[in-house]
Amino acid sequence: MRRLSTALGLGVFLLSLAATVLATRIASGNVQEDIDATFLLDSEEARSSVEQRVEQTKGAKKTLFNIDRIKDSKTVIFVEGEMDVMACYEAGFFNAVSLPDGAPSKPKFQEGDKRFEPLTNCADALEGKDQII
Repeated sequence: MRRLSTALGLGVFLLSLAATVLATRIASGNVQEDIDATFLLDSEEARSSVEQRVEQTKGAKKTLFNIDRIKDSKTVIFVEGEMDVMACYEAGFFNAVSLPDGAPSKPKFQEGDKRFEPLTNCADALEGKDQII
């Protein structure tokens, strides 16, 4: 439970770090074209013009999202969901993973819970890591 709490706290920290990195890039002028193209839309237009789509193949073996990016890393960062992994990636943290389907609305940990099946399926990839955050 303590690791979960730490992981969730880290997720919040990483999102604020991603915002800081983006703000720094904006201040330096590195992303001005992106800002002009994206943020000039009003928020309603932006929401309707961006399609967020993460799909899973029915019946496929459940794995951690972004598992292929951790094979050469000694540290693995667990975050809440796929969008958080993508935010970490944008902030330069390429070794973030998440369970599929994000976090449940109420924490409940039961023996044999299918939501944790990807941890078993990906145990070999997590073996030998120096640090799992």
